[in-house]
Amino acid sequence: MNFLHEFTSFLWSYPMPALLLGTHLFFTFRLKGIQFHLFKQFKALFMHKKTDNGEISQFSSLMAILASTMGTGNVLGVSTALIAGGPGSIFWMVVAGFLGMATKYAETWLAVKHRKRQNDGTFFGGAMVVLKSKHYFLSGFFCLSGALAALGIGCSVQSNAAALMLYRTFQIPLICTAVLFSLLTALVIFKGLKGISALCNILVPLAGAVYLFTSLLLLYQLRHSFSPALELIITSALNTHSMLGGFFGASIKNAIRYGVSRGLFTNESGMGSTPVFSVSSECTDPEVPSFIAMLSVFLDTVVICSLTGILFVSCSLSCPPLTSLTSANDFSLACFSLIPVIGKPVLCLCLVLFALSTILGWCVVGERLLCFLFGSSACIPYRILWIVFVFAGCMIQMDDLWAISDLFNALMCLPNLYMLFSFEHQIN
Repeated sequence: MNFLHEFTSFLWSYPMPALLLGTHLFFTFRLKGIQFHLFKQFKALFMHKKTDNGEISQFSSLMAILASTMGTGNVLGVSTALIAGGPGSIFWMVVAGFLGMATKYAETWLAVKHRKRQNDGTFFGGAMVVLKSKHYFLSGFFCLSGALAALGIGCSVQSNAAALMLYRTFQIPLICTAVLFSLLTALVIFKGLKGISALCNILVPLAGAVYLFTSLLLLYQLRHSFSPALELIITSALNTHSMLGGFFGASIKNAIRYGVSRGLFTNESGMGSTPVFSVSSECTDPEVPSFIAMLSVFLDTVVICSLTGILFVSCSLSCPPLTSLTSANDFSLACFSLIPVIGKPVLCLCLVLFALSTILGWCVVGERLLCFLFGSSACIPYRILWIVFVFAGCMIQMDDLWAISDLFNALMCLPNLYMLFSFEHQIN
């Protein structure tokens, strides 16, 4: 396992971030800076015709996408980047997210263009469908890697983070969280995509609104530190010399490394997971769901993650002892505890809702990838396996599972990136 840890750490420290960031830059130029068309992204939410075919509305599609991407990484991932890479990592995280919007548009456009309707009325789409005709092996490889990656990044990792947060905040035993999460997951996932999207339509806006309100309240409380925090984030991102002690002393190399890698993890641009939802939306023009997918990255990384980053740096400037904390959970809780009484419970609630929505969203991704490969008979066994991983994630140590998840995340990216460059000429 030591070799696996070292290999995946190297993989996501240099080769994968460089490959994904290069892809983001390519499609930013190829699509002429399409990220800047923010009005079109919001307008796409309301574009619908009676002739459009699909399973879910554009709004439900956006909520389902956000459910899979807006997980515990939006809080704990940001604090991890800050601790390891310093304030400059927040700047590079947002840069990676903004550039990744172009890649998200491209992979969604191709997925919707090539989507296939099944006999039961559902749609399949994504890298596996685009690749199947000419690259059958890569299509199957993408499905298998994605289904396995989902069990890690979208399932057990999320339930583990929620269980630990509930234990540290309310001393709720891990076994209780495991049973509760397993039951809730089972009740929802057996209703299929429509059942999951219906719940996500409630969970995602609720969790996002509560988190935003609490974060803005804390920022107002620390308003005297807002400008210095913003200045420190920018200067640390571009300054080659350490400025302060503690994690503020991180080098620009670490700032770029952890900021870019966390940004890529947060919005999943280039992984090929988002198109699984986008192909089910009501649309005839691939541009509409592609703008919706891009909007999800903007909201997830550019808005939520940057707000979280500025908040955490402001907390650290106002309370310097925070910089000595090396645990993402402890650091996040300590920051929100600056709001008397309600701070820690509200953060815990938001993380639990984020984790639950991600578990539900990624279940759809993993299930559809596996069913495309092995047929609908794989659906029920995969859902049962999913519930087992939700339970196990609450109970086990995550170090080894993180390493395995990182590996399958990379393996999922590779065929998707090959598909993007092989078929990019089709994107209008």
